[in-house]
Amino acid sequence: MRLFHWLRLRRVTVYFTRFYAMLIRFLCRWRWAVCLLLVLGFGLPVFLLPEKLEGEGRWVDLYNKTLGSSTYKETVKPIVDETLGGSLRLFVQKVYEGSYFIRNEEVVLYANANLPNGSTLEQMNTLMKRMETYLSEFKEIKQFHTPIGSARRGSIQVYFKKEYQDSGFPYILKANIISKALELGGGSWDVYGLQDQGFSNDVRENAGSYCIKMYGYNYDELYEWAEKLKAKLLGHRRIKEVLINSEFSWWKDDYQEFYFNLNKERMAQENIYPQQLFAAIKPIFGKNMDVGSVVMEDGTEKIRLSSRQSHEYDIWAMQFFPYGVGSDNYYKLSELATVEKGQMPQEIVKENQQYRLCLQYEYIGSNEMGHKMQERDLEEFNTVLPMGYTAESDSNSWSWEKKDNKQYLLLLVVIAIIFFTTSVLFNSLKQPLAIIFVIPVSYIGVFLTFYWFRLNFDQGGFASFVLLCGITVNASIYILNEYNSIRRRFPPSFGASCLYKSLECEDCTYLFNGGFHDIRLYTVYGRDG
Repeated sequence: MRLFHWLRLRRVTVYFTRFYAMLIRFLCRWRWAVCLLLVLGFGLPVFLLPEKLEGEGRWVDLYNKTLGSSTYKETVKPIVDETLGGSLRLFVQKVYEGSYFIRNEEVVLYANANLPNGSTLEQMNTLMKRMETYLSEFKEIKQFHTPIGSARRGSIQVYFKKEYQDSGFPYILKANIISKALELGGGSWDVYGLQDQGFSNDVRENAGSYCIKMYGYNYDELYEWAEKLKAKLLGHRRIKEVLINSEFSWWKDDYQEFYFNLNKERMAQENIYPQQLFAAIKPIFGKNMDVGSVVMEDGTEKIRLSSRQSHEYDIWAMQFFPYGVGSDNYYKLSELATVEKGQMPQEIVKENQQYRLCLQYEYIGSNEMGHKMQERDLEEFNTVLPMGYTAESDSNSWSWEKKDNKQYLLLLVVIAIIFFTTSVLFNSLKQPLAIIFVIPVSYIGVFLTFYWFRLNFDQGGFASFVLLCGITVNASIYILNEYNSIRRRFPPSFGASCLYKSLECEDCTYLFNGGFHDIRLYTVYGRDG
């Protein structure tokens, strides 16, 4: 019985070997078709060609009339992209553009509290202390950290003991924190973590997912350029509102201010400076004006004055009250400026010794078109900005940014190292190219795997590229080394001339002139020939 199984196994091995030999002979016969199929399977990056080239020249005009024409983009381009794009197009358009990083760190639960405008630090501190008192009841918690950034924002970071991190307790605690947050009230809460859907009872409106950061060395001039960029963005029909703040926020703030929109042309005609206008309004409508300090027994106390009329007059009275500006002239504020109400930055922020402003908005449409429109507007706007002022896109840190694409240069470094190493090993500059050309073929499986199974491309996907470089190269080196060994032992010219000088022989398969042929190995003059 054991002999029967052994013979059956040998028969299967023989059948598989014959099938493999037939497959190799077929592929060698139709090698041009196989190479074409592999190239189309990997894909040509024709889908990455720009829609239009900027500039002047013969080749630019030729490109815009052919590949940049509306006829090609509407009728030919979709067919060409699907035909020649291959698995590379599926990966770039369907997988890579929507990918994000996954941070496999310690299990942490986050609970953020937000209070309405006008709240105090004492109110926020009291709210967070109540949540801390509730969390201190659980012995499974290793520690919790509670930073309070301002009177309106506070957060709690909960860390678990090692033996409870992979258990169901973090999920139970998350549900308990949500219940406690609803019980406390007083503000809105965001509870998230554990790589699942978070909780939020915030009723504020979304501020927008597109953000542009502007930097400059003069705050007033920077804000003026931010207003110009805001007007440029509002020129697009798919953008309805643009907010100017000092930092990025997911929600619209309920803080608004009255501000003066000065009529600079009229003020220049009347020879009035903004300082003179504000100096005339301040004594009547000023509040909490710092006029000095006085030394007391407990220290120095500031002296602040408020106008008595400021509590009696409203915004309408401010606009139509006559003010004495200069020596003898009286003007109404409505003649020189308009009073408007809107959302303004609550603080002045500096980054790398530069003032910073953030323009935030929402684009009605696909993300890809929104980012393209933003890049085009920023490219045009940066050309008119003066020296010392910049505007750049602020992408989400959890996504693959352009600067993150620099890591893919490491793949080129790996390929260069493989080329030089195999060149020294084989003493050839031609054979290493055959090894390197196997690497793109192996990537076809990675592209299709991420596309078919709808997997997120993160650090693991990048690691698979590096690992495939090593695995495929390792196997190719063994095959090519064995091929060179056979060629050295049985050169084609010598093998054909010694067929008649035989003493003893054995069956084998020999790679001869690019094809597999069954021949006999002979021992000639006491050595293998």
